Amino acid sequence: MEATSTYWIKVALFLYQGGFGVSVVNPLQAHHFALSELKTTRTAAIDAQTLCEMAAHRSSKLKGWTPPPAIYHKMEQRLQYRSTLLELRKVLTNHWHALSASTTLVAAVGEKYQAQIEDFTAKIEALDTELETVLKQDPAWAASITLLQTIVGVGPITAYWLVVASLNFTSCAKADSLAK
Repeated sequence: MEATSTYWIKVALFLYQGGFGVSVVNPLQAHHFALSELKTTRTAAIDAQTLCEMAAHRSSKLKGWTPPPAIYHKMEQRLQYRSTLLELRKVLTNHWHALSASTTLVAAVGEKYQAQIEDFTAKIEALDTELETVLKQDPAWAASITLLQTIVGVGPITAYWLVVASLNFTSCAKADSLAK
């Protein structure tokens, strides 16, 4: 199956727990395989057939999938939630700036905006603390994040995302694979 969005993981886990062999491929691989087979029309049925054909042609090169460790879910879901909070805070901040530039500002409304922005900021800070706490549960992931932060310009959040996205660098054999 293709690793698209977050929906694939539940199906992959269900099949894995049912004793089936599962291989998860980058959607770009599947796309290029389809193009190599001169398939330009896309429907769910055609995509499913193409994935079956790809599995048959490349079975010796496909890696078996295993579920990620628990720390992956603990980190990834917090990072996703943090991103959502950042987006919501940005929307409110932009609205607040536009509102404060208007000729008449209703103080009660402005206070509500400020309170909501402060609430999102507090929640983001709490998530940052939670991420640090979760990270202490896995010394290997913590070591990778510490090492990544020795790179100029790489802060904790970037390091967290890199380790989560690569399953602590187990999903890629080389640095250029990770970059791609």
